[in-house]
Amino acid sequence: MAKKLCAICNTNKVGWLSPNIENDSDAKMCDSCLKSMGLEPTNFSNDVILKYDGVDKIKELKASGFKYDYKTRLSEIKKLNQQLKQDIIDDNLRLSKLEKNQSDTIREINNAKSEMEILDLKSKRDEAKQRVEYIKGLLDNNPEQPLHNNVAENSDNNDKFEEIKKYKELLDSGIISNEEFNDKKSELLGL
Repeated sequence: MAKKLCAICNTNKVGWLSPNIENDSDAKMCDSCLKSMGLEPTNFSNDVILKYDGVDKIKELKASGFKYDYKTRLSEIKKLNQQLKQDIIDDNLRLSKLEKNQSDTIREINNAKSEMEILDLKSKRDEAKQRVEYIKGLLDNNPEQPLHNNVAENSDNNDKFEEIKKYKELLDSGIISNEEFNDKKSELLGL
């Protein structure tokens, strides 16, 4: 198996003990490049230090004559890791708040739908009560009027009631007087 070349200088060969430069990469750094940047080839911290910078940045640093300081760089990496962990915690908290807000919004929408359905049912109930009261009022004004089971008579009575209802609406809107309404009602009911 042929040995790979250093990802920094592309001339020296690297072995399996050479430090990896990036996490998911086969890029390695040769001993000569490590020494030129102030790193010891036998130090196991090299992997940790190099994986954060990557091949391109290390090439730039080497070209500028940069030298790594183990303590300083490991301290920087520790701070970076702590910051990353805190960012993950903060992101998770923001996500939890967003999920809670979304859940609250869905609950509010469902409550609003339920309230609208209740209002609709109350409105229909109120309309039905008004119709019953209207019919009671008609019957109270003419208690002698017999109720028949005959379908034709019921249909005819329904037409009369509808007509009376129309006149009542005219009365309520002020188009006709109470006297005119009572006269028409008496006429329709045959009084």
